[in-house]
Amino acid sequence: MEVGGAESKDLGRGCCESCGRPLDLWCEDCGCPVSCHDFIYPKADERLPYCLWDFGPCPQERRPAFFAEMEAWLQAMRQHLPLERPVKHAA
Repeated sequence: MEVGGAESKDLGRGCCESCGRPLDLWCEDCGCPVSCHDFIYPKADERLPYCLWDFGPCPQERRPAFFAEMEAWLQAMRQHLPLERPVKHAA
């Protein structure tokens, strides 16, 4: 089934065992969901998905829908991180 140019798999209630995100958009390179990825920047003008399970880049995955879902997921995760607090040094 094609949805907006991105492959969607009907998995019912399947979720990632690591992050809990629904497994709805899979990487064409490694097969992991959006939530198992981060971005790497091997060159100044290049951005690649990086699989956190396989510890490697996913050069075959270039779909705009996958990148957009990754960006949304990473933004949501960063909003849930605790704010950095300044470290107090003993005088």
